Amino acid sequence: MAISGSNHPLVHSDLVGRETRVGDITDQCRSTWDKIGEALERRRQADALALTEFAVEHECRFVYDILTGWAIEIRSLLAGRGIPDDELLRVDERLRSVLAYPDNEPYSPELGWQRLQEAKHTLRRRIEASEWDEAELAVPAACEAWRVVHDRVVDASFGWMSAFVECFGETAVPEMYDEIGGEHFDEFFALADPKRRPWDDEGRAAVLLDTVEAMRVHLSTVRRDGSPIELIEHEDRWEMTFDPCGSGGRALRGDIVEGTPSRLEAPYEFAYIEGAYDWTDGKAGMCVYCNHCQLLYEQWPMDRAGIPFLVVDPPTYPDGVGHDDPSRCRYTIYKTADAVPDTVYARAGKKRSK
Repeated sequence: MAISGSNHPLVHSDLVGRETRVGDITDQCRSTWDKIGEALERRRQADALALTEFAVEHECRFVYDILTGWAIEIRSLLAGRGIPDDELLRVDERLRSVLAYPDNEPYSPELGWQRLQEAKHTLRRRIEASEWDEAELAVPAACEAWRVVHDRVVDASFGWMSAFVECFGETAVPEMYDEIGGEHFDEFFALADPKRRPWDDEGRAAVLLDTVEAMRVHLSTVRRDGSPIELIEHEDRWEMTFDPCGSGGRALRGDIVEGTPSRLEAPYEFAYIEGAYDWTDGKAGMCVYCNHCQLLYEQWPMDRAGIPFLVVDPPTYPDGVGHDDPSRCRYTIYKTADAVPDTVYARAGKKRSK
């Protein structure tokens, strides 16, 4: 699979129905921050400017909007179920404190996004002035500004999910995702809806591209610095392995960049699912946040299309905790429905469609 176009670095993709980068799937595994640096090295000013806008206003904005939206929706869901205002304020204040920025400013998503915008504008000014060396230095600074706010909007949504579990118990987690995940799932499912396109052609290609784009935006590598994500193609499948996944995997393992512990331990003490259920693929110790991947990307597509769009194998608690932990999350995209092992359906309490 390759996204081709003119000499411009971006093109509208019919696969995903939006603007995306030009390049084959190996190139898509490289972060857009890396591609901006490449454009600067080649003194391609227009490309660097276009990629800078794409990185922040398309890629980062998409993830930011989903995660801040989930936090807002869960808070509203709790209010609608009768949780008192003073209890909701307690959660708000706790998250503002425990998720404070590295300079100790209390967490707010708007502050982090403002700082990313400032980093973007600095980078743009350097590029427009052809200050190539300074611009190259401004790229990792902008990537870091994104990492800082990204990780906190992940943690804030995880914190509100944990508040939901505290109120209603872990068996209510699927119900929570039914309430907040429908719009995101519908967009994802449309990529390979069998009524629109066959899985073994454009369907799997669209899911592959969309997933690679998302995981590079999550900065799913050890140092969270925009390094390429790991993708291996096999005869029957593609496998992506994350060390760690930059959203739930980092939360479970702990933040190696800022030197903070697992979000399932003090001072965060966010929720994990103690029991093993069909909706956790029969695994105990599943991080509540990580469970959305199992439901939205694996199990709900099985229910509606008869095939998991992603087969999701995340680490669990407590084995996946610690900065030196070798556990990795793995996504597998099978090229045909027949290639999906029976065990994938069985662990979710489902049967393969005939």
